[in-house]
Amino acid sequence: MTMGHHLLLAETRHDSREALSILLRREGYRVTAAGHHAALRRALAEHPDVDLLILDAHFGCGRLAQLVADARRRSHTRLPVVVLTSNHSLLDLAEAYRGDVTFCLARPVNERLLRHALAYILKDLAPRKSAALELELLTAEGVYFG
Repeated sequence: MTMGHHLLLAETRHDSREALSILLRREGYRVTAAGHHAALRRALAEHPDVDLLILDAHFGCGRLAQLVADARRRSHTRLPVVVLTSNHSLLDLAEAYRGDVTFCLARPVNERLLRHALAYILKDLAPRKSAALELELLTAEGVYFG
């Protein structure tokens, strides 16, 4: 069960973006897709509560680590990031891990592996979000911890 998690898919190739969007929606996720940097920045501004970013390794054009850091800063969370690599190329992997990504998945995308990876990564997201919201509300009411 996906609980309606909101995923942001940043994929440069139109056909891949469409196919993944269809697959993820079929699994019950809400999907916002971006095909270029400006669309990714706009999507993060419009949806700061996105639960996970799926990012094409080539989307960053060699600046993947910086792109991940920017996405996390814009979402105001420790945004989980799944990177899609070209057959686990060493350059893609090195760049992905420099960006402290959550998971790397080789192309062609194995639907079963993607499904299980997302379920595992997102499994405890709802309680964390709920606790963060509760803390935010308490702080807004003048209740402080420390």
